[in-house]
Amino acid sequence: MNAATAFRRAPRAAGFSLLEVLVSMIILSIGLLGLAALQAFSIKANQSANYRTQATALAYDLLDRMRANRNELIAGRYFTNYGSAPGSCPDTGGTPPSTGAASRDVYDWKCAIKAQLPLGEGAVRMPGGTVVVAIRWTDARWSNGADATTEFTLTSAL
Repeated sequence: MNAATAFRRAPRAAGFSLLEVLVSMIILSIGLLGLAALQAFSIKANQSANYRTQATALAYDLLDRMRANRNELIAGRYFTNYGSAPGSCPDTGGTPPSTGAASRDVYDWKCAIKAQLPLGEGAVRMPGGTVVVAIRWTDARWSNGADATTEFTLTSAL
C-alpha cells in the first residue's frame, strides 16, 4: 500500500453535527439572556439616578431661594413639614399664595417636587444655625419590601 491510497482511505470530516449546533445555540441563548438582564438592571439604575439628580437640583434651587431671601429665612418662614401639601399646583388649576416670597418659594418648590418625582414631597427644618432641606419620593424599582421610599437630604449653614 502506498501513501496515495492510504490518504484516500482516511475518514474525512463531514461538517458540524446537529449536537454541536444545539450546544452552540444553548450557549448563545444563555449569553443573550444575560445581556437582557444587564440591560434591565441598567435601565432601573439609570431611572433611579435621574430621580436623585432631580432631587439634588430641587434642593439646591430652594437653598438658593433662601439665600436670596435671608430675612424670611431667619424669621423661619421657609419651615415646612412632609405631608403639608402645596394644595393645587398651577398645572391642576391652583393659584400660588400671595402672603410673601417665602410662601411662594415653598409653594413653587413643593409643586416642582410633586411634578418631577413619584409621590414626591419636601420638608425644610432649621435646627440651630443650619438649614436641612429634605426630599423623599417612592422608587418602587428598588423596593425589597413594603417601604420603597428614598430620601435626599441637603444640610447648609445659614
